[in-house]
Formats: sequence, C-alpha cells, structure tokens
Amino acid sequence: QRLFDEGMASIMAAHLNVPALDPTPNYPTSLSYNVITNLAQREMGFKGLIFTDALNMKGASNYMQPGGIDLEAFLAGNDVLLFAENVPVAVEKFRQAYADSVLTEERLQYSVKKILAYKYRAGLNNYKPIDLNNLVSDLNQYQYDALNYTLYENAVTVLKNDDNTLPVMD
Repeated sequence: QRLFDEGMASIMAAHLNVPALDPTPNYPTSLSYNVITNLAQREMGFKGLIFTDALNMKGASNYMQPGGIDLEAFLAGNDVLLFAENVPVAVEKFRQAYADSVLTEERLQYSVKKILAYKYRAGLNNYKPIDLNNLVSDLNQYQYDALNYTLYENAVTVLKNDDNTLPVMD
C-alpha cells in the first residue's frame, strides 16, 4: 500500500489462483476484474501501469484460448498485455468486443492515455537511438563480472529449506 501511495509506476499481475480474492474456480488473478480493477485500482488506489504476466504461460493459457485471454485480461483492467500467443486473433477479439460494445472507447482511452503519460514521464518523447556498435562488448566488460556475480547470487529466493540443505557447501 505504501508503494502505491508513493507513486509506484507499475505492477505485474501474476497468474495465481487465489480464491480469497476471486472465488471463480481455477481463475487466475491476472484475469480478474475484482483483483485488478476493484482491489488494486479502486480499493488500494493504484494509478500506475498494470502489466499482465506472460499470457502464454500455462497458469493463464490453460484457462482460455489465445485471443480470448488477451481480451479478458484487458477487460480486467490490465494496461499492457505481455506475450500474447496469437496477436491477429487477439486483435479480432478486441474488434468484435468493440463492435458489440463490450469494450468501450473510454476503456481503451484510459489505458492508452496512461501508457502515453508514462512514456512521456520516462522521457521517451525525446527519443535518442542507442548506438548499437560494440553494444554487447560494452555491456559485458570484465570489470562488471563481480557485480553480475553479486546480482546472480542475490537473485534467488528460498521459500522452503527442508533438512537445511541450503546453502550447499563444498
């Protein structure tokens, strides 16, 4: 809540089945209007961008067909849909939903304006292309090895450590 109150720019909605938040059987939170719009945006006051987790992941794609899952995620209140399995099918689903007044002009404008505002906030209205010459070698210099190691070492979160098997010692 504190991060939301202090202006967190974005969140990602995970494909979790949390019956306490949405009692629909086998329904991921990433597609839930109750979780994305009612809880995150209305109740908790989140104003930033909401990204879906990858829509091609089994936690979501087992629930619906490509295209339908994209529309469901957008209608739930997500602004940015990641890793759609079939973009042409999704576009057609959006067109049909718009023609049927399931998807409104106001809903589309809401996310488009929010995305454009965050792009402006990030300075993307002053685009300067990145020099791609030597980019790989510039990013992978030997003096960054220690930092990369530290990042990798700290990127693992242990949820359960039965029988104290971690850390693994030589």
